[in-house]
Parts: sequence; C-alpha cells; structure tokens
Amino acid sequence: MLDQIGSSVVDVLQAGWSAWLWVALPVALALVALILSDKRRHRGELRRRAISDEERRAARSEDSQPAARRRLDGLVSSLDDNLGERDENAVKVLRAKLQRAGIFDRRAISWFFAVRLVIALLAGALSFVVAQMVQPNISAFVMTELVVGALGLGYFAPVIGLDRLIARRQSEYRQGFPDVMDLMIVCVQAGLSMEAGLARIAAEIRLGYPRLAENLHMATLEIRGGKPLSKAIESMAHRLGIEEALSFATLLQQSEEIGASLSQSLRAYSEDMRNKRMMKAEEKAHSLPGKLVIPLTLFIFPTLLVVIALPGAIGVANSSF
Repeated sequence: MLDQIGSSVVDVLQAGWSAWLWVALPVALALVALILSDKRRHRGELRRRAISDEERRAARSEDSQPAARRRLDGLVSSLDDNLGERDENAVKVLRAKLQRAGIFDRRAISWFFAVRLVIALLAGALSFVVAQMVQPNISAFVMTELVVGALGLGYFAPVIGLDRLIARRQSEYRQGFPDVMDLMIVCVQAGLSMEAGLARIAAEIRLGYPRLAENLHMATLEIRGGKPLSKAIESMAHRLGIEEALSFATLLQQSEEIGASLSQSLRAYSEDMRNKRMMKAEEKAHSLPGKLVIPLTLFIFPTLLVVIALPGAIGVANSSF
C-alpha cells in the first residue's frame, strides 16, 4: 500500500513539476523581494534618523539616481544583510580579488553574491525545463541530481569567471610593468618627483596598457590625498597582485628607510627584472621539447609512418598476387 502511494505521489510530481515551477518560482521570488524590501525600508528609516549632515548630503545624491536603480541597490544591500555574518578574512580576500579584477564599487561584494544567487537559480530552472523537454518521464532522483548539479555549477561559475578575469588583467600588468620601470627611471633622472612621474607614466601608457595606467592614476590620487608614497605604492601592488609590483613597493620602502639613491635602486631593480624575464623566457624555451612529445607521438609520427610504409606495403601486396 505504501509503495503504491509513493509511486502515485512520484507520478503526480513528475506530471506537475513544469506547471508548478512556472507558477511557484515567480511567486517565491516576489515574496522574497517584498520581504527584503520591507526590511530594507525599516533599516533605512532607522539609519536616516542617525546619520549626520554629510551622510544626508550623500543620501540626497543617491536619491537623485533613477528609482529603478535605487530599488535594485536596496534589494542587493538587503540580500547582503540577510546573508548572515561571514568570516572577515574571507570578506577581505574576496574584496582584494574584486579589486584585482578592476571592481572598486563599495557594494561589489553584495553584487557578487547577488549575481551568484541569480545565476544559480537560473541554471537550476533551465536544467529542470530542459530535462523535462528532453526526457518527460525522467525519474525524480535523476531530476534532483541534475537540478542540484546545475545550482552548484551556476553558483561557482562567477568565481571561475572572476579568476579568469584576474589572470587576464595580471598578464597585462606583467607585460607593461617593465615599461613602467624604464619610464620611471627616465622620470627620476629628469628630476621629476615620484607623484609627477607616476602621473606622466600613466598618461604615456594609457593606450597600450589602460588597466595598468588606471592603477597608476589611483596611486597618484592617493599620494595627493596625503597618503605616504610607500603606502600608496604598496596599495597599488596589492591591487595589481603581481610579484614585480610587490617587490617594487618593498624597494621603495627600504630606500626610504636607509636613505639610498632612488635612481640607482630603480636601475638595479629594472636590470634584475629584465634578467628574471630572460630566465622565464629561457625556461619556457627549454620546456618546449617536453611539451612537443605528446603531439608528435600521437599525430606526427603515425602520419609519417603511414606515408613511408604504405607504398612499400602496397608494392608487396601487388607482387604477391
């Protein structure tokens, strides 16, 4: 009796899942949005009573934005507030990764989690609809596995995309940083200060390396705002996330501490960086024969063997007849 009841329930679920999805999913999303907007409105009222005059001016500037954008920002912030307390170290790591990807908005973490949630829901719904269209009689267990797998893939896909974006930007940073060092030596020897040199270099490399020029411009703005030179370069190095920039920040800090000549230090560091680039190029060249073994064995050698041995095999076969 229980087996019959269970099988009938499974049949009903399989038959009505498509209709239930199209009805229940929009209703659930609307309810979640309504609850989060109510909570956001309540928090906004409490925050509005406690903010200072400067924060009120900032709030008025935010109110000048379009209404749809304000609602979307409020929904994202409410979602971030309702995600619960997260590990501070994990938040710092994520913020650093977003900055290395060129995302400097103060709501970047909130938007990142919102995008992950939306993509996960869309991937789960799409997998459910496609599975129902391809195989209408699919079992509940297989359907659950597909939906859960699609949810996990959609949730972690933005992380993979973020890592690829960081790797692409860091490749540009590594290509352009030696040119920055050469221009820095020229600027220092010409008598320019580090702030003026960074601004001039940012203007010179804007066409070739726009993302690197953007980070240099941010460093000049930090210096003009009163931040020490070593701290500004260190912040830029953390935004870039490459070893060359971190070594450059350490070089400037040590030069300031011991009072060494900046031009000589930059020249020595630039020469050392060129040697490292040459060593990396030689390492790639030496590893090339090992990488060519597999394609040669699988594709080139069999083709050569067929070309060389086939005429002789055909001649032997004809002579035997």
